[in-house]
Amino acid sequence: ADSEVISWRVGNASSIRPQTFLGGEDGLLEIDGLAPGDWSLHVASPIYPCGRPQTVSVDASQSKEVELQLPTAIRGGGRVIAADTSEPVPDARVQPYSSGGLERGLPWGPGVLTSEDGSFDIDAFSPGLNYITIEANGFAMGEAETNATADDFVDWGDIRLVRPQSLQISLTGLEDLRELGPEDFRARTEQGFILPEKRFNRDGVVRYADVPPGDLRFAVVSPDGSWARLHLRLDPGKDWN
Repeated sequence: ADSEVISWRVGNASSIRPQTFLGGEDGLLEIDGLAPGDWSLHVASPIYPCGRPQTVSVDASQSKEVELQLPTAIRGGGRVIAADTSEPVPDARVQPYSSGGLERGLPWGPGVLTSEDGSFDIDAFSPGLNYITIEANGFAMGEAETNATADDFVDWGDIRLVRPQSLQISLTGLEDLRELGPEDFRARTEQGFILPEKRFNRDGVVRYADVPPGDLRFAVVSPDGSWARLHLRLDPGKDWN
C-alpha cells in the first residue's frame, strides 16, 4: 500500500522530511539519506493517519530497523461559523494534519468541505493532539487544535472564523536616519502568519492587506542586515496601525 514516512531530527520538528513510497505490500520500507544522529519517524497512508513517532539513532556503520504503527482514524466533526454574525460558513475547507498525537506536521488527506449548515465530519484523527486549518472565501484562515483521549467521536465544537484586516507599520525617528532613507529598510514576519517581505515607502510606512488576527513576530531589517524584532498581538476588530 502507498505510504508516506515523515522524519525529523530529534529536537527540531520544524525540519520535516517526507518520503513517499508506492506499493510496498509487505510493509517494509527502506529510508535513505538520514544523516547520523537521533531521528523521529512516523508513517501515514491514504487510509490511516500518522501514529506516534518512534525515535531511532542513525549511524553510518550499520542499518537500523524500527516498527511504525498506523492507527485507525477516529471520526470527528464540528461546525464552522462567522465570528461576527454566528452564521454558518458553508463550503469552508477543513484540512487535518498529521501529528502522531503530538506536534502539527504535514497536511493529511484532501480535507473536506463544510455543508450548508457549516458542519463537517471526517475520519482523520488519532489519540493525542490533533490539528486542523479552515479556509473560506472572505475569511482569514482559521486554526484549531483539540485532544482526543479515546477512540470516541472528536467534537471540535463551533469554530469561529474572523474577517481579515489591513496591517500598517510605521517607522519612527526618521529624522535620525542621516544618510539612510526609509526605503532602505525592509519588513518581514518570522513567526505566526507569514507575510511577504516588503520595503517601507518614502514615508516610512509598509501596509499589508488580508492579515488574520493572532500573534506575529515582526522584524524590521536594516541595510547592514541588523534587525529589530517586534511582537505584535493582532486582536480582531481593533485598529492595526
